Amino acid sequence: MTQEKVSPLRERMMEDMRIRGMGDKS
Repeated sequence: MTQEKVSPLRERMMEDMRIRGMGDKS
């Protein structure tokens, strides 16, 4: 399993969750 493929995928999911949480709290 290559971590390089999971790195960008996890980073995008984490960023989406952070943007949604920030917009929901705002």
